Amino acid sequence: MAPPGLRFMKDKLILSLFPGVDLFGRAFAAAGFCVVRGPDLILCDDIRDFHPAAGKFDGIIGGPPCQDFSGLKRIKTGYGLEMLKEFQRVIKEARPNWWLMENVSSVPDCKIDGFGWQRFELHLSWYRDCTRLRHFQFGHKLDMQIDVEKKRPVGADSYHPTVTANDRRSFEAMCELQGLSAPLELPDFNLAGKKKLIGNGVPMELGHAIAMAIKEQIYGSADAKSYLDLFGGDVRRCKCECGRRVYGKALYHSSTCRSKARRRRAALAHLDEEELDFEFNCWQENFEIEQNISTEWEMDGQDGEI
Repeated sequence: MAPPGLRFMKDKLILSLFPGVDLFGRAFAAAGFCVVRGPDLILCDDIRDFHPAAGKFDGIIGGPPCQDFSGLKRIKTGYGLEMLKEFQRVIKEARPNWWLMENVSSVPDCKIDGFGWQRFELHLSWYRDCTRLRHFQFGHKLDMQIDVEKKRPVGADSYHPTVTANDRRSFEAMCELQGLSAPLELPDFNLAGKKKLIGNGVPMELGHAIAMAIKEQIYGSADAKSYLDLFGGDVRRCKCECGRRVYGKALYHSSTCRSKARRRRAALAHLDEEELDFEFNCWQENFEIEQNISTEWEMDGQDGEI
């Protein structure tokens, strides 16, 4: 019989969108979730024809096509933005408790009415001897956030380059670097097609790190207290909205977070009046809190930005 915690997680139905060979979903399944794969072009299915039943899925995960947002592609087709909107539409129709999106660093912010929002990055070199930077966005109905464990680099003498869809390494090597214990059997695809499917996937280590964070911090698990039980109501989050914890008087988790927040503030200065009003409404609450904290610290002779 499965342990109580695992049986509990099997009741949590997760919908995986744009799955491909679904390395993302496989990582969640390995963490104990029950994963249902949504439509995908490799199965001749179109997400634009997909309309999920409301309230059936506890969470939705997915990585909409990223090519339009990649710095390597000079000609933008608009397909990436269209699929991003389809991802949002499915979430609105399915009404899950939470959603998680993976993409490249230049993908636009994906904020959905009725859900909180955070955005954070993970680098594969924090978990193994391979490089790959991915950005994730998470939303929860109750505005809960997750703090994914950021490990130190594994300390390898050298790191393998990022796995890509047109990788020159062997298919077996690509599978291993993406975190698979054995190469996937894909008899219906030629070698180039197999490599593209594996290269477009989310590395298993990254998916597993997030799945475990959701399991422990959103639901609690059989072998760990829930995040709220551990830290109560005093958890403070980074002001760049990555969701990571900050301590003491710090406003930001790291210098990278501080730079990210500064770039966003600088971008506001270049928006037209209508866009500025919209962005101001989104950021007003955090800005006022930050200003209040900074004022209090300046009265104590402290620098408000640590």
